[in-house]
Amino acid sequence: MDDNAVADAINVARRAAWEGRLVDALAHYRAAARIQPDLHVVWGEMGNVLWAMRRWPEAAYALEGAATLLVRAGELRAASELVPAVARIDPEAAYRVQRLLWVTAQRQSG
Repeated sequence: MDDNAVADAINVARRAAWEGRLVDALAHYRAAARIQPDLHVVWGEMGNVLWAMRRWPEAAYALEGAATLLVRAGELRAASELVPAVARIDPEAAYRVQRLLWVTAQRQSG
């Protein structure tokens, strides 16, 4: 795993997105995801770019992935904050995230 390559890809993707070059941003987020597929920030930001591109199924997949990775990292609140966005484009994906959140919370509580 090359942390510098991931950081570089994320920075280039962010700059491209900021400049409105969404296709370029997406390519760099995908490159980062290939290098480090378990990084929730990559999936979340890629989901935002896909959302802006109106590529709804892909956006839902990326945002669900980000939420799942956040749950695995113990960041339940951050994961739950993604549910409304996911629900707007894929209610079934949102249900899966909510279910994962519930199961995880139940395990943690006892």
